[in-house]
Amino acid sequence: MKMTMKLLPLAISSALMLAACGGSGGSNTSNNSNNTAQGLGQIDGTVATGAPLEDAQLTFKDVNGKTLTKTAGDDGSYRIDLSGFKAPVLVEASGTAGGQNVVLHSVVTQTGTTNVTPLTDAIVAMSVENDPSACFSDNTCLAKLTSDKLDASSANLQTALAPMLNAHGLDGKLDLLHTAFKADKTGQDKLLEMVKVAAGDNPGEVAIHNAFGGDEVIVSRKQKPTAAVKAPSKLPDLTGLDDLARKLTDAYQKEDGLSDRLSPLLSQNFYHNGGTADEYIRVEKDNAKYSAGTIFGRPSILQCDTPENCEVNFSTTYSHTSKNYFNTKVNFENGKWKLAGNGLPTQLIAEPRAYQFKNFRQNQTSSLIGLYIYFSTLNEYDEAFNNLTPSKVNSAQLILNGRVIMSFSNEKDHCGFRGYFLSVPPKMPETQCGPIFPLDETNIQSYNQAVRRGQAKIRLFSDIESQKQVGGDIYLHKPMFTTQEIKHLNFPTIDNESLAKSTDADGNTEVTLDWKIPNGNRFSWLALNMLSDKGESRSEYSSDPSANPVTLNSNKVLSLKNPGYYDISIYSTDKMARVVSTRYYFK
Repeated sequence: MKMTMKLLPLAISSALMLAACGGSGGSNTSNNSNNTAQGLGQIDGTVATGAPLEDAQLTFKDVNGKTLTKTAGDDGSYRIDLSGFKAPVLVEASGTAGGQNVVLHSVVTQTGTTNVTPLTDAIVAMSVENDPSACFSDNTCLAKLTSDKLDASSANLQTALAPMLNAHGLDGKLDLLHTAFKADKTGQDKLLEMVKVAAGDNPGEVAIHNAFGGDEVIVSRKQKPTAAVKAPSKLPDLTGLDDLARKLTDAYQKEDGLSDRLSPLLSQNFYHNGGTADEYIRVEKDNAKYSAGTIFGRPSILQCDTPENCEVNFSTTYSHTSKNYFNTKVNFENGKWKLAGNGLPTQLIAEPRAYQFKNFRQNQTSSLIGLYIYFSTLNEYDEAFNNLTPSKVNSAQLILNGRVIMSFSNEKDHCGFRGYFLSVPPKMPETQCGPIFPLDETNIQSYNQAVRRGQAKIRLFSDIESQKQVGGDIYLHKPMFTTQEIKHLNFPTIDNESLAKSTDADGNTEVTLDWKIPNGNRFSWLALNMLSDKGESRSEYSSDPSANPVTLNSNKVLSLKNPGYYDISIYSTDKMARVVSTRYYFK
């Protein structure tokens, strides 16, 4: 489905703003012997990935299976009384960071501070030699969280991080589990922004690299690291990055005067979807009545090209729509961070997808996984798409670990072009605008490893031969679904009774649908498409997660009596912000 990408998408739901108390000093020991018999008492800490984990819900579970839940504050802090709990207590925190649903873990071994971060999650994974989420679901797993294992895991992780710790002014007394900090993009919190952590290829292994895309280092509990994550010669100053979010929120609070408030927040090198700062401001001014009231969440660092230029992810919320996320470059100019746009010469969609196709009349179902890439051939600010304006982008390359894997080009002028990298080539109407590249599990694993290392990207060219690069490289941050994942994947659904009533709909039919999204997924949108043999078309669209059932009746076409093509699609995103969709075909 073709969608227009904007830098500041209207957010899709109002964020739940919850407050909590927090903050206290920490300790540098994981000895739990004094806490087992008497209970743990007051526990506090910070839940963060650099930015506070948004809408963080924490669950605490002790060795006896006893649980307690807590909501963290907007600043990531929490405080809870665990007097009735015996150590060790495993902590699971779910929320949102970098546009993805995130689940992090930690372990409480003593009274005082226990943080929950990607680095504490790594310590748990290394200690139990398993996925921490699986451990949390297994009551017997907590017995593996012994002091010896936690100490060994922490020591090896800090050895691998030694150059980065020194660069951030953090000494050897730092305890990643227990040293208190604030999510303010300094010190330990800045370290979380500058270090990227992922699961390794084997149980109990974690893979880490710095935000500048340095070499990946594999760390485990049983083997001391033979390499360390290299620190860049200069680190970015992140202290003013959260201020940019606050200033953007202030700029968008009302329609009048948006241009004057937004202009000082844009970089002198702003470039977005082929448009300059002036062009972007003009479009935002025209759309101000729709975006007024948008709230910007604290940004998370995705990757940095230089200390003065980084790619970040913002969340936005607006009115009754769900929370939305967008990536953008930011530049550090004259002591302040400013929006720099996405750096692209055109509009882009590049996302892993899992599709399910259902022929409702014939009761047939099929599914596939892939990487969907779409580029418009024109930029967002070309006023006349039907004129013979020269195409801005005519070819692209997928690059993994510095090597060109595949190239694809524009086949039809102004059609836009797509690359489908799919496990099974489907027969879909969308494929008329681009080629299909078959993928096997080896291809998918190679792609996912490159994403993990920060070495998966797309490069754009203005010519068909892929010789004249235009714009900067686009980094890809989401792994593809694997063939094993799709076997157990839950897809969004529409109630059969709703579908049955809609089977014979035409251009004048009011269509009402009950829908359901799998647990852990986020509703994105629902769409209806009809097309007659005469070229008449009807398209309906809803992105309101509170509209369930949803009624589609805003774009009726009275003359469309007998559609030759008719489908209804529902889209969601999983915890990694990957698209999971179901399309129902009627004709």
